[in-house]
Amino acid sequence: MKKNIILIVITILFLSCSDNEIIPEVIIPEQSTPTTRSVGDGKYDALGFGYNCFYSNFSNPLYAKAQVIDLQKLEAGIGTDQLTGKKFIFNPSKIIEAQLHGLTESRTAYGTSIEKLTEDMRFYIHTSLDQKKIIKLFSLDIESTITNSSNYQELNSFYKVDALKATRRLTLPYTNPAQLKYFLTDEFLFDLKNLSGKDIVNKYGTHVMTDILLGGNFSALYTGKYKSSGSTSGKEFKTSASFLMSSIKGETKFDKTTFKSFTNVNVYIKTQGGRNAVSTIINQTGDGTLGNFSIDYNSWINSVDINSESLIGIGNPDTEIYFISSFIEHPFIRMGIEEALLSKESGCFTLSKPNNKEECYLCKRMDQDYKKYGLIVPKEYPSGATVQTSVAMQYEKAGKHFRLKYPYGIIDPQPINKYLSSSFDLVPFQNSDTQLWNIYVNDKNNS
Repeated sequence: MKKNIILIVITILFLSCSDNEIIPEVIIPEQSTPTTRSVGDGKYDALGFGYNCFYSNFSNPLYAKAQVIDLQKLEAGIGTDQLTGKKFIFNPSKIIEAQLHGLTESRTAYGTSIEKLTEDMRFYIHTSLDQKKIIKLFSLDIESTITNSSNYQELNSFYKVDALKATRRLTLPYTNPAQLKYFLTDEFLFDLKNLSGKDIVNKYGTHVMTDILLGGNFSALYTGKYKSSGSTSGKEFKTSASFLMSSIKGETKFDKTTFKSFTNVNVYIKTQGGRNAVSTIINQTGDGTLGNFSIDYNSWINSVDINSESLIGIGNPDTEIYFISSFIEHPFIRMGIEEALLSKESGCFTLSKPNNKEECYLCKRMDQDYKKYGLIVPKEYPSGATVQTSVAMQYEKAGKHFRLKYPYGIIDPQPINKYLSSSFDLVPFQNSDTQLWNIYVNDKNNS
């Protein structure tokens, strides 16, 4: 009998709760448009908004996306359960605002490739999902900047210096998704129900800004190629870059041969914030010397104040910044977003026990709405197989895991309300981890 049940389970249709149980119905006015930010808009600027970290590490407001966290709900303590629509009342809270009065600091990163450079820029920003696959972040803006001037694949020295003048730091009272998931905007909840994972990432970005730094950023990106390999090439490149930056800040004469051990040197300088914008490229000439340039650094930094501030980074480097998918309760919707983050369309997720031992796969039923329907199959089951029969299954949140509930029988459609166990039997409810399952994006097949 157990073997028959196992075979039947192969044809199971995974059906989540009804629409109203998944995400509360939200009416969006027809004239509503996406809420994106511009420099310095509103008291709290881009706090609670999404950000596209494929391009930048929060240092450019150009890549801020639509709002994810409703600050009014958060401050009032009025939360909503994403799955049931039930209202929860929390203690009212306040946005944390710190006036920094022109505090200055420098943040640096170095690498022998763009990938190595961006690895040095990660701080505490989440860059991997549950299956530990690292997602390439922060590189697209750098690549687009460099490819306009040179073939970056031939370069082996990359050094980035961000000279910051901070005016304010804004932080949510909570920065962890465990609390913030109750305070999503109505528009975001509506879009979760109606948009694909790819569309969600395009509109809301990859991460959610829960702690931001405002002010001005004088950014200098140095690129070049060391003439001969050596263990000291990185140190020499950073030293040469530091000498040049000191000359720019002090507006003093600089040594044009400072990068004499390198070729194809370019220095890309641009500012964020302030009233006197700077954007220039310093090129290395054919004889190995740097070309002439004129930069009024002091004029720019003196123009940075609370009225000309811009988004320039994460407020506290110790603050963990999470993927947008971390704020989503519904497993299929969350995994659709994670697929988009991984640039995958595998249609296959892993269903495992809490000890992470793989038991089977949970695949999209492509002829149905993937947010509601799925197919549970053993690991050996061919990924392209189709089925003709199906049975509705509901999932129930159980802490960090899920229970998979059959409200009706497989053969006889009578109410049974039994749960899928680790042995693939259908059994009554048990307060045991034998009925608990993890569901996450599978990255081991169907690439």
